[in-house]
Amino acid sequence: MNRYHNIICQSEAMAEDMIEAYNVDKDKITIIKNPIDISAVKKGVGSVKYGNENKKGIYRLLYVGGLRKVKRIGILLETLALLPEQYHLTIIGSGEELSGIENQIRILNLEAKVTILKNCFNPYPYYAVSDCLLLSSLIEGFPNVVLEAFSCGCPAIGFNIKGGANEVLEGYGGFVVGGNSCKDFAAQIVTVC
Repeated sequence: MNRYHNIICQSEAMAEDMIEAYNVDKDKITIIKNPIDISAVKKGVGSVKYGNENKKGIYRLLYVGGLRKVKRIGILLETLALLPEQYHLTIIGSGEELSGIENQIRILNLEAKVTILKNCFNPYPYYAVSDCLLLSSLIEGFPNVVLEAFSCGCPAIGFNIKGGANEVLEGYGGFVVGGNSCKDFAAQIVTVC
């Protein structure tokens, strides 16, 4: 890696990893965070029709991303089980963990509190009407979903994890929950909502 004149990283955490893992000279590293095209977001917002969770007094929680093991959707479901009935989670995404997630929803008796949208190509309207985006990943390089949520006026909550998520959450008005406690995550959701 030190043969390169300049290395571009998306976050401080990535830069630190490059320095530690590859012994890269920090002067060779430039940090350029992912941009967000606000005009494309505004064009994509439009309107969305939520189902029964659009009733008054319902808090709309949102997850957008791949349904992979590293995303820890199970933690979101365990957290949702701790919350009162007026909290509803919409999951936008697909992936190899889908059947396990659906099974966990049944086990936790959350069928009325969770909607899964597998083929949603435009999440912007959902950001715009949601009360909070939830980030449960074990690690994130640079979470574009958080930037997208913020650009639609949707706050975001994530666990304190390795990677660039904390930089984005803390730097732009999001919320970071210490540890991996579902109870602490649920408390932060209630506070934000």
